[in-house]
Amino acid sequence: MRNNIQEIPCGWSLRCHSLSTLILKRNQLVSIAESFFKHMHALQVLDLSHNSEIEELPNSISDLVKLTALLLAKCTSLTYVPPLGKLRALEELDLSGTGIREVPQGVDTLVNLKNLNMEDTNWLEISGGTLSRLSHLQSLGLRCTSVPVEIQVELEGLTKLEEFNVHLADVHSFNQIVKFVQHCEVPLDRYRLELADDMDFWDRSYSKSVRWMGKGCITNGGEEDVSFLPYDLEALMIRNQWFTSDCFCDVFPSFWGNARHLQFCAINNCRGIQSILSIFFSSTFSSSSRNEKEMEVDGDQLGESRNAPFQSVQILILIDLQDLRGLIGWKKLAGSELGFGVIAPHGTFSNLRNLEISSCPKMKSVFTPGLQLPHLEQITIRNCNEIEEIFDGARTTLSELNRLCLSCSLSEFESICEGMETSFFGNNYDMPFILPKLKRLELDSLAKLESICEGIMVCDSIKEINIIECPKLKRLPLFLPIDNNGQPSAPMTLEQINATSNDIDWWESLEWDLPNTKDVLRPFLTITRDYFK
Repeated sequence: MRNNIQEIPCGWSLRCHSLSTLILKRNQLVSIAESFFKHMHALQVLDLSHNSEIEELPNSISDLVKLTALLLAKCTSLTYVPPLGKLRALEELDLSGTGIREVPQGVDTLVNLKNLNMEDTNWLEISGGTLSRLSHLQSLGLRCTSVPVEIQVELEGLTKLEEFNVHLADVHSFNQIVKFVQHCEVPLDRYRLELADDMDFWDRSYSKSVRWMGKGCITNGGEEDVSFLPYDLEALMIRNQWFTSDCFCDVFPSFWGNARHLQFCAINNCRGIQSILSIFFSSTFSSSSRNEKEMEVDGDQLGESRNAPFQSVQILILIDLQDLRGLIGWKKLAGSELGFGVIAPHGTFSNLRNLEISSCPKMKSVFTPGLQLPHLEQITIRNCNEIEEIFDGARTTLSELNRLCLSCSLSEFESICEGMETSFFGNNYDMPFILPKLKRLELDSLAKLESICEGIMVCDSIKEINIIECPKLKRLPLFLPIDNNGQPSAPMTLEQINATSNDIDWWESLEWDLPNTKDVLRPFLTITRDYFK
């Protein structure tokens, strides 16, 4: 390995009758003599990977009948591999990153093949029937192949498949592959499904991922409806799409009812989405003499639900969503001016650790009332010019509501409202927003931001606060613990407060709940002038 070997010349034949493993990877091989493998009948592993100049392999490889692994990854110029039909013992064949245009002859007869990797073979065409007989296949890599049209028909017989990576060309193929993944008798250990028109980085820390990218339209109706994603999906990345539904979750309704494993979700440069999930409620009007206004709320919406949308999501990234108005959307009571803020299902976003929102110009606030975020560690909000508030302080107005009909029990409703009593009936200015694990808060270029929250932020783990060009922000609602002398003290974890502003008096103009707060926090403060504005 790594010896700059460029050629194995004609006539060379090593008489190594017992040799079982030969590794020549990362050389600069251009050619290998036909005679080279003639006396290597015991060879089991042949690794020629990362020889980018070699264009063809000698036919003598076809006679290495004891070969169990043939590794040719990253032989980018390789276009010819001899027939492999005699290699019945072959268990691993790695053709990834090669220049082959067709599957080597005889691969369909390799019934003992367990690992077949043909990823990054962008010129490869796979003919019908190639995969159907490989019943022992455990790992199949087809990502970035260019013609995956009929693959889904052949996968049904691959009952031992454990890992599957594929790049798909159209929505129909994607739907068929998802159905295959979803209905496997034994769930796959790993899969990466990609419907995209470009290459991109995969985060391999997640075992089960879907990446949907490229110019297109995602609908919630019609024959090409993507009505579900794999229920055990861990990572979802969607970019450069137009949604026909204004709610992201409405496009995949059956998935969100069963998504208990999704940990990472990134949505980038998609139009049409106004909310990530939506809460609906309807109204009826009583015929009694009191003409009571009655609101009926589905118990699944208000009651505690182990299937709450985004309950397991730990990282949520929303970038360049031009129509997004909020994480959660709802409709007002028909014919009423109540403005009742419907609460998300209990548990929604409850495992969220990292939230990043950037370039969403129509958002006015981020978090709706009632969300409990016990694990949130980092909040990053950038370039959202309409955001006025991070935590929506709009309290529920019940003065006109005579009757509230719930299909959940009173105890369930009370559990939802636990810790939120001031949000419903009290003074919002006193309401605490408890974020026990928040470590980093970054607010960047939010031209209309006036308030982080109306109450106070209790975040005992906070380490870093960055306020960059938020000229209208008038209050930093950080809760400070009180020492033995009754004086406020900085959180023990706090390390720095960084601010960028052209207003040299910005810090002095901030409003504080306690008069000594400004002086307590000043040692942690660094203010930088933005000379580019």
